[in-house]
Amino acid sequence: MKKTLILIALLAALLLTMALSQKTTDRHHIRLGNRHFLKSEYDKAYIEYGKALSENPDNSQAAYNIACVMTATQNDSTLAQYAKAADMEKNGIRKSMSWHNIGVIMQTSHKYAEAIEAYKNALRSNPADDMTRYNLALCKKLLEQQQQQQNQQQQQDQNNGGGGQGQGDQKKQDKKPDADKQQDSDNQGQGNNNARYWDQVGDNYQNKDQHDKAMDSYKQALKNNPGDQHAQDRMKKSEQKLKEQQQQRQQEYDKQHQQQQQQQNQDQSQDNQNKNNNNNNKPQDAQQPQQGQESQQQPQGQPAGQMSQDNAQRLLEAAMQQEKQTQKRLQGAMQQPPRKRLGKNW
Repeated sequence: MKKTLILIALLAALLLTMALSQKTTDRHHIRLGNRHFLKSEYDKAYIEYGKALSENPDNSQAAYNIACVMTATQNDSTLAQYAKAADMEKNGIRKSMSWHNIGVIMQTSHKYAEAIEAYKNALRSNPADDMTRYNLALCKKLLEQQQQQQNQQQQQDQNNGGGGQGQGDQKKQDKKPDADKQQDSDNQGQGNNNARYWDQVGDNYQNKDQHDKAMDSYKQALKNNPGDQHAQDRMKKSEQKLKEQQQQRQQEYDKQHQQQQQQQNQDQSQDNQNKNNNNNNKPQDAQQPQQGQESQQQPQGQPAGQMSQDNAQRLLEAAMQQEKQTQKRLQGAMQQPPRKRLGKNW
């Protein structure tokens, strides 16, 4: 009986070990794939993520990472892979990331209606995603502009429709530059998309009055797209705000030191007045010599009370010397600019 129980316990331990090893195998492949992905070894990363899916077909993280590899290699099946990862994922934040990436791809391809729907799905999974909310608002504006341009083009085609063969040839020639512009726009899509991303980051920091971080973000946007007028205007605004904040801090600093100086002067004057009052309130016998001792205690012709006035004069001179030292220290401190505290990078 004991041998049977021991065999059953060993078998259960073996099955548990096999189950645990199966659960950790797909995670191990994901970790290896992440290492290759960080080194831009996308083919090796793709293989490791595929092994993770073969070990655990329900691993949504592996599916999402495969989609990221496809994005990096510009694979045509990227959208389908992101959609698959979004369907598999149960965590709201990671599901939102998949839909957000689908929206970015659609937005880069100028398919604003599809991008809007993707961003809406992302916000349904993660309503706190401000970046997705900004992209959604931006795509709505871009869609309106796109529809207005299409309507204008249709109106122009209708107006030029009865102009004969010569106008038809002219219209074909006019369409060629537009096609070239569209091709150039597609070639620069990746750079413009990165610029729009940094524009969004800068706008978020600017709305939070973190203008130093906003300026860094706009600089990144201009590196990707030197002609980004939005980034240039916003960066000038943040620069102006930083100057205003610095001036405000300087004014507060000067005001604070001026108040401290006035308070010290008042305290010093009050001390001097108290000392003078104490000297004036001394007993009469302490201020004037007794009768019969006048010739020994004060010189002939010197008025009574001269010693208390000398003491007051010395105290006043000491107070003036201390005030000069205080003024010198304050002047040196005010010549030093206030230290600028920088927040941590995001």
